[in-house]
Amino acid sequence: MTNRKKNGKELCNRVVDYTLACPLENLKTLTVENIAKKFGISKMHLIKSFKIHRKITPGKFIVREKMLRAASLMQKDSNLIVKKIAGILGFSTSDYFIRVFKKHFGMPPRQYRDYKAGQDKEYPQTR
Repeated sequence: MTNRKKNGKELCNRVVDYTLACPLENLKTLTVENIAKKFGISKMHLIKSFKIHRKITPGKFIVREKMLRAASLMQKDSNLIVKKIAGILGFSTSDYFIRVFKKHFGMPPRQYRDYKAGQDKEYPQTR
């Protein structure tokens, strides 16, 4: 493996670790642009490296992580309203959050919460 490929893979691993460790209160500002700034690279360099080494864009990775966190929040606190979850995760509107959530889990958040209430509290799978 060349140094360039190795460095790109290491960068992607660090970005993944950073994203997964991101505290809930910082998810609102977790964007491709902010991650690129944090690691001192251009947005395009981050996108290209992620596509090569992770076979996904960093934007899709961030959204997937936010959806998993949303599902976890709904399972932990059944009184937490969708609008609040959307705000915590940095979505501009609850309608947009609901569309993205439905795309990932195949059902809107409220239906997902009702569905999961009758099952074990296992971590959800994304599409």
